[in-house]
Amino acid sequence: MSPLWYLPSLALGLVYAAGSGNWLMFGASSLTALVALFLGRRSLPVPEGDFRLSGSRVWLGDKRLPKRQLFWSRKLGERVYEKYLESRAVSIDGFRDLRNRGWVLGVPNSYLVGLEQAFRLNEGAGHLLVVGPTGSGKSELLHLVLASIDPAVEVAIADYKGGAVLTEVRAELSTSDLEILDSQIAFWTMLEKKLSERETFLRNNGLAAWDNAERQGLAPARMLVIVDEVVAAIRSTPRSLDALTKVATKGRSLGMHLLVTSQSLIGIPREVLINLRSRLVLAGTDEVELLQLGFREKFSQSSLQTKAAMLLHDGQTFSLQVPLGARRAPRIAP
Repeated sequence: MSPLWYLPSLALGLVYAAGSGNWLMFGASSLTALVALFLGRRSLPVPEGDFRLSGSRVWLGDKRLPKRQLFWSRKLGERVYEKYLESRAVSIDGFRDLRNRGWVLGVPNSYLVGLEQAFRLNEGAGHLLVVGPTGSGKSELLHLVLASIDPAVEVAIADYKGGAVLTEVRAELSTSDLEILDSQIAFWTMLEKKLSERETFLRNNGLAAWDNAERQGLAPARMLVIVDEVVAAIRSTPRSLDALTKVATKGRSLGMHLLVTSQSLIGIPREVLINLRSRLVLAGTDEVELLQLGFREKFSQSSLQTKAAMLLHDGQTFSLQVPLGARRAPRIAP
């Protein structure tokens, strides 16, 4: 009902109150009119049409909605939210070619963690912890990383979830939970050796950090160490924990960086976790762990083509959409 219908009764009440001094009656009639207006607005049928914003007002089709959401019905609020998501639908058409070739954006020393969101190894601590339960999209994220990693970056992979990731990239170093224990120990031993070699390189060249060597054009390539299911890796042998702790503690200044995944924080030692200050969480992560990791925001909605995630990096939180289906062409075994 239009607010104009209430004007005659309000005007009459105002005249009566002014003449008699009985303002209580006028207040009661005004309140009645407001309640009727409120209920009338909330009972209006939900309009159809596309969602759009004009200034601070929301439109559905050719209907301008009440400025205050207090006057929206629950169904209207749900419709606005649905239409808003449709208007913000994510397209990943530009990432289809990741199936056959590397990252087209060409940002050095980095890889993608979401649609157009790069993680740069030479910024912040350079390490990334990825947390998410089964089915949340950790494997899709790793596929995106491997498809988009700067080709100049060396890759080492420890896959403790069956070894499927190893089919996508020819890593300089690799191991998996399918290999014998001696082979796994050899991988972690080699990582420590790589770390020691880089320390010697900086010392021999009188340099304090890898950034200095890169500016002078002296530095070998950076290395990204990917550990899928880090808790399982740590449980496999004490040598893995020693190597991970050293890379987490000293790797940033030596051009060696970690990307580790886990279903939860349980089982990740503090000496490793404290150096993984950049964190990426996928939708479905336990709310208590979100708080422990430093997240206060809520996940955005995902689409049929993406998985929702959040990145905490250098004190800022970013909402991400991890595209599904980004793949590097599987390497052919020699």
